[in-house]
Amino acid sequence: EKFQSSIHPAQRLAEVMKQGSSPYPWHAVISIVKDDRIAEFKNRLPTAGETRLLAYYALSRGTKGIFYRTSPEIEKNSIYQSEIKKINTEIQSVKPYIIYSEPISLASASIPKVEACTLQAGYDAIILFLINHDTKSSSDLINSFSYTVKENFTVTVNIPERVDIEEIYHVRDK
Repeated sequence: EKFQSSIHPAQRLAEVMKQGSSPYPWHAVISIVKDDRIAEFKNRLPTAGETRLLAYYALSRGTKGIFYRTSPEIEKNSIYQSEIKKINTEIQSVKPYIIYSEPISLASASIPKVEACTLQAGYDAIILFLINHDTKSSSDLINSFSYTVKENFTVTVNIPERVDIEEIYHVRDK
Protein backbone atom coordinates (compact mmCIF):
# COMPACT_ATOMS: atom_id res chain seq x y z
CA GLU A 1 0.00 0.00 0.00
CA LYS A 2 1.38 3.41 -0.98
CA PHE A 3 2.38 5.69 1.89
CA GLN A 4 0.67 9.08 1.83
CA SER A 5 3.01 11.88 2.92
CA SER A 6 0.10 13.93 4.28
CA ILE A 7 -0.46 11.28 6.96
CA HIS A 8 1.47 11.78 10.18
CA PRO A 9 3.80 8.80 10.83
CA ALA A 10 1.97 8.09 14.10
CA GLN A 11 -1.36 7.82 12.29
CA ARG A 12 0.06 5.42 9.74
CA LEU A 13 1.74 3.34 12.44
CA ALA A 14 -1.51 3.05 14.41
CA GLU A 15 -3.36 1.92 11.30
CA VAL A 16 -0.69 -0.70 10.47
CA MET A 17 -0.70 -1.99 14.07
CA LYS A 18 -4.49 -2.34 14.01
CA GLN A 19 -4.43 -4.20 10.69
CA GLY A 20 -1.50 -6.39 11.74
CA SER A 21 -3.09 -7.52 14.97
CA SER A 22 -6.53 -8.23 13.54
CA PRO A 23 -8.62 -10.05 14.73
CA TYR A 24 -6.86 -9.75 18.10
CA PRO A 25 -6.76 -6.72 20.43
CA TRP A 26 -3.63 -4.59 20.31
CA HIS A 27 -1.77 -2.32 22.72
CA ALA A 28 0.19 0.71 21.58
CA VAL A 29 3.73 1.36 22.76
CA ILE A 30 4.45 5.08 22.52
CA SER A 31 8.15 5.70 22.32
CA ILE A 32 9.17 9.00 23.88
CA VAL A 33 12.80 8.77 22.84
CA LYS A 34 14.92 10.15 20.01
CA ASP A 35 14.24 7.91 17.02
CA ASP A 36 16.35 8.38 13.89
CA ARG A 37 14.04 6.04 11.95
CA ILE A 38 11.25 8.65 11.95
CA ALA A 39 12.19 11.92 10.23
CA GLU A 40 10.07 14.06 12.57
CA PHE A 41 11.89 12.72 15.64
CA LYS A 42 15.42 12.62 14.28
CA ASN A 43 17.84 14.18 16.79
CA ARG A 44 15.02 15.22 19.13
CA LEU A 45 12.41 13.88 21.49
CA PRO A 46 8.73 13.97 20.59
CA THR A 47 7.15 17.00 22.26
CA ALA A 48 4.42 16.67 24.89
CA GLY A 49 1.91 17.69 22.16
CA GLU A 50 3.18 14.97 19.82
CA THR A 51 2.94 12.43 22.63
CA ARG A 52 -0.74 13.39 23.02
CA LEU A 53 -1.21 13.07 19.25
CA LEU A 54 0.43 9.62 19.27
CA ALA A 55 -1.88 8.46 22.08
CA TYR A 56 -5.03 9.79 20.42
CA TYR A 57 -4.13 8.25 17.06
CA ALA A 58 -3.72 4.87 18.74
CA LEU A 59 -6.93 5.20 20.75
CA SER A 60 -8.97 6.33 17.76
CA ARG A 61 -7.72 3.30 15.81
CA GLY A 62 -8.87 0.89 18.51
CA THR A 63 -5.94 0.17 20.83
CA LYS A 64 -6.98 -1.47 24.08
CA GLY A 65 -4.13 0.03 26.10
CA ILE A 66 -1.10 2.30 25.95
CA PHE A 67 2.40 1.75 27.24
CA TYR A 68 5.07 4.45 27.24
CA ARG A 69 8.72 3.79 26.48
CA THR A 70 10.74 6.63 27.96
CA SER A 71 14.29 7.65 28.68
CA PRO A 72 15.83 9.02 31.90
CA GLU A 73 15.65 12.57 30.54
CA ILE A 74 11.87 12.20 30.11
CA GLU A 75 11.42 10.71 33.56
CA LYS A 76 13.07 13.83 35.03
CA ASN A 77 11.10 16.27 32.87
CA SER A 78 8.04 17.60 34.71
CA ILE A 79 6.40 18.90 31.49
CA TYR A 80 6.36 15.41 29.96
CA GLN A 81 5.30 13.80 33.22
CA SER A 82 2.44 16.27 33.58
CA GLU A 83 1.27 15.69 29.98
CA ILE A 84 1.42 11.90 30.31
CA LYS A 85 -0.56 12.14 33.55
CA LYS A 86 -3.23 14.30 31.82
CA ILE A 87 -3.48 11.89 28.88
CA ASN A 88 -3.82 8.92 31.23
CA THR A 89 -6.53 10.70 33.26
CA GLU A 90 -8.48 11.39 30.06
CA ILE A 91 -8.16 7.74 28.99
CA GLN A 92 -9.22 6.51 32.43
CA SER A 93 -12.51 8.40 32.06
CA VAL A 94 -13.53 6.06 29.22
CA LYS A 95 -11.50 2.97 30.13
CA PRO A 96 -14.50 0.70 30.75
CA TYR A 97 -15.70 1.38 27.19
CA ILE A 98 -12.33 1.26 25.42
CA ILE A 99 -11.89 -2.37 26.44
CA TYR A 100 -14.74 -3.52 24.19
CA SER A 101 -15.09 -0.66 21.70
CA GLU A 102 -14.29 -0.78 18.01
CA PRO A 103 -13.52 2.02 15.56
CA ILE A 104 -16.53 2.83 13.41
CA SER A 105 -17.01 5.83 11.17
CA LEU A 106 -19.98 7.66 12.68
CA ALA A 107 -18.81 11.27 12.82
CA SER A 108 -17.60 14.08 10.64
CA ALA A 109 -16.29 17.59 11.23
CA SER A 110 -17.30 20.58 9.14
CA ILE A 111 -13.67 21.56 8.43
CA PRO A 112 -11.17 19.40 6.52
CA LYS A 113 -8.19 19.57 8.91
CA VAL A 114 -10.15 18.01 11.81
CA GLU A 115 -10.71 14.26 11.83
CA ALA A 116 -13.71 13.10 13.86
CA CYS A 117 -13.07 9.52 15.01
CA THR A 118 -15.55 7.40 16.89
CA LEU A 119 -15.38 4.18 18.83
CA GLN A 120 -18.61 2.32 19.48
CA ALA A 121 -18.81 0.40 22.73
CA GLY A 122 -21.69 -1.94 22.01
CA TYR A 123 -24.98 -0.25 22.77
CA ASP A 124 -23.54 1.56 25.78
CA ALA A 125 -21.53 4.48 24.45
CA ILE A 126 -19.84 6.24 21.58
CA ILE A 127 -16.40 7.71 22.23
CA LEU A 128 -15.50 10.74 20.12
CA PHE A 129 -11.96 11.89 19.34
CA LEU A 130 -11.28 15.06 17.37
CA ILE A 131 -7.80 15.01 15.85
CA ASN A 132 -6.34 18.24 14.51
CA HIS A 133 -4.31 17.49 11.38
CA ASP A 134 -3.20 21.10 10.95
CA THR A 135 0.20 20.42 12.52
CA LYS A 136 3.77 21.27 11.61
CA SER A 137 6.99 19.54 12.59
CA SER A 138 10.44 20.95 11.98
CA SER A 139 14.06 20.22 12.77
CA ASP A 140 14.11 23.21 15.14
CA LEU A 141 14.72 21.49 18.49
CA ILE A 142 12.86 24.12 20.53
CA ASN A 143 9.80 24.84 18.36
CA SER A 144 9.64 21.45 16.69
CA PHE A 145 5.88 20.89 16.77
CA SER A 146 2.95 23.22 16.49
CA TYR A 147 -0.68 23.15 15.50
CA THR A 148 -3.27 25.70 14.46
CA VAL A 149 -6.16 25.89 16.91
CA LYS A 150 -9.51 25.18 15.26
CA GLU A 151 -12.63 26.97 16.45
CA ASN A 152 -16.22 27.51 15.36
CA PHE A 153 -16.88 24.26 13.55
CA THR A 154 -19.50 21.57 13.94
CA VAL A 155 -19.25 17.85 14.48
CA THR A 156 -22.02 15.54 13.36
CA VAL A 157 -22.40 12.09 14.94
CA ASN A 158 -24.69 9.72 13.05
CA ILE A 159 -26.08 7.20 15.49
CA PRO A 160 -27.32 4.09 13.66
CA GLU A 161 -31.01 3.21 13.80
CA ARG A 162 -31.91 0.56 16.36
CA VAL A 163 -28.96 1.66 18.49
CA ASP A 164 -29.99 3.31 21.72
CA ILE A 165 -26.73 4.90 22.86
CA GLU A 166 -26.95 6.24 26.37
CA GLU A 167 -23.87 8.49 26.26
CA ILE A 168 -21.38 10.08 23.89
CA TYR A 169 -17.99 10.85 25.41
CA HIS A 170 -15.68 13.46 23.91
CA VAL A 171 -12.16 12.60 25.05
CA ARG A 172 -10.05 15.75 25.09
CA ASP A 173 -7.48 17.88 26.81
CA LYS A 174 -9.24 19.65 29.66
